[in-house]
Amino acid sequence: MNGPSKHDLPATLRLPIELLNGNTGRGNRWFRSSVVRQQIERTLRLLGLARKPYTVPVSLTITRIVGKGQRLWDADSIGRGNAKELVDAMVAVGFFVDDSAKYVGTVDYRQRVERHSLPEVEIEIHELRHERIEPTKRKAAT
Repeated sequence: MNGPSKHDLPATLRLPIELLNGNTGRGNRWFRSSVVRQQIERTLRLLGLARKPYTVPVSLTITRIVGKGQRLWDADSIGRGNAKELVDAMVAVGFFVDDSAKYVGTVDYRQRVERHSLPEVEIEIHELRHERIEPTKRKAAT
């Protein structure tokens, strides 16, 4: 397992994972996001990507690589399919403590056509330098 460091940021991962847009299955009782997350987690572990979490807040840019025979989606469809399960799987293998705003401050979605490629996903991880997230302070009961 690699140790955490803000010095290995920015980082770019290109993974053999196809982003799906969620147009089918989400509303059905048989859809289980935990199964999808576990499949992605298994792939990340097989690729040797288990690590200790980053110690600074990060921003993510998730890019859908459009492969041969695929079409571009509407821009608002990119983040609604299995992208959530991808980030959850990254939490499970140790990239982030969790995916709350304290650790993953922003997520942007893009897509790029590479017809010579199989469908893939590229994830850019950057330190959020301009944001400092303070813990919520509770008021004392009176």
